[in-house]
Amino acid sequence: MAVDVNKPVSLHEAQQIVLGQAQPLPTELVPLEEGGGRVLARGVRASIDEPPTTQAAMDGYAVRSEDVESASPERDLFLKVVGLVGAGQRSEHRLKGGETLRVMTGATLPEGADSVVPDEMDSNSSQKV
Repeated sequence: MAVDVNKPVSLHEAQQIVLGQAQPLPTELVPLEEGGGRVLARGVRASIDEPPTTQAAMDGYAVRSEDVESASPERDLFLKVVGLVGAGQRSEHRLKGGETLRVMTGATLPEGADSVVPDEMDSNSSQKV
């Protein structure tokens, strides 16, 4: 396809020209340790979840989102802190309405929790937002 490079084209037309000329690159098998910087030819799915549990990505408080959805800077919300879960640990406590568990980064979220309120959002924290 001959293209007149002196004639302006729309973005859509330019995309069509480029895509019309694009061809997939050939694939090759390489050892995993040589795969850095390469692009996979197809998607890969893990056969198991890793980590096998939902973990806190930050220090904070494990909560049920329905318990905190009404909180705002103008409306304080109070939950009962019922324990602490350290990094790599799990609590057997099932979070109930009105409760929270203090969690450290890497802690397994307790049953019933679906969110973590970061320390920075705690109004008692010295690191206020």
